Amino acid sequence: MNHSDPVYVVDFRKSDSFGRIERAQPGDEVDILVRLELPADSPGVRAKGRRSDDGTSFEIAVLTDDGPEAHSWTWDFLCEALLIHRGTSGG
Repeated sequence: MNHSDPVYVVDFRKSDSFGRIERAQPGDEVDILVRLELPADSPGVRAKGRRSDDGTSFEIAVLTDDGPEAHSWTWDFLCEALLIHRGTSGG
């Protein structure tokens, strides 16, 4: 399934994934939580995150009923988003 924008986004409501993402070294794959972009209160879903071999990006892959969905963040932008959301997460 192709999307112009991701249907699933990083679930910033819970900080469980923050440390795993921040500690990911180039080439590492980590388990993270994502959620449907809309509605904003949708439940978290397990996904895989992988930091690129050169460390400059982070790809998120989630298996949906329509097949796999993947999207990428630049590493710097993702770390900035984590920092912003760290103070607003529910725990």
